Amino acid sequence: MNPKKILSLSLGLVVLATVAVLTGTGTVGASPHINSVIAAPPPTSIPVNVTNTPLPVSIGGTPTVNATINGTPSVNVASLPAISATLTNSSITVGNPATNPVPVHDVNDPAANPYSANACFSPSGTGGCLTGNNTVTVPSATLSNQPVKQLVIEFVSGSCYSVTGGEIFALELLITPPSGIGPTYQTQYSAFLVPVQTLNANGNIEYVYSQQTRLYALPGSTVVLYAGYNTQATTEPPPLFCQVNMQGHFATQ
Repeated sequence: MNPKKILSLSLGLVVLATVAVLTGTGTVGASPHINSVIAAPPPTSIPVNVTNTPLPVSIGGTPTVNATINGTPSVNVASLPAISATLTNSSITVGNPATNPVPVHDVNDPAANPYSANACFSPSGTGGCLTGNNTVTVPSATLSNQPVKQLVIEFVSGSCYSVTGGEIFALELLITPPSGIGPTYQTQYSAFLVPVQTLNANGNIEYVYSQQTRLYALPGSTVVLYAGYNTQATTEPPPLFCQVNMQGHFATQ
């Protein structure tokens, strides 16, 4: 065959093939078709059951962990940071070996909320015990604003003086709880003190006392020092004066 005809036939086939390809990919004058991309849906949560225990877990930062643990797991925590946790399982046992004890804080440690107050007693118009100084009211909160459950008086000390004929025969602290607290037939609680009689340089009778005790008073209670005395003095009432210092601590809620 003539080489020119072969070349012409080859060029014709190439042109036809090109037209066929263009025709298959789109229509002349029409916008090309572009398939849109659809985002994949988020994966659903799947329960995880860990069976290859012990499984080391490392958590960095300050994560929040909510977990329900069944069975009787053994948990060992290394490099323990500060943790705030609420334990609702009453059967949890915390190991407390003597070689590595668990640090605790006694909220009712007497040194944490100490208490000290003074009160006095004298018959009306004598002895110099001013009105308002003879009664102590138990507060409802400590100086650090902790609610008071009760006051515990652990130690009392003080002194009294009088004259012949006005000797003291009874010395006590009277605790009156708030209204409506305690049985109706018992509105006061008393604790007797034990004074020792001496004579001072002026010849007057002097009493001193110092003793441990254990008295409890609710918030709002009043504590009063009271002295029973002889009424045979040349002046009535006699110039009698007593004072007490009470020391103890608050038990807080």
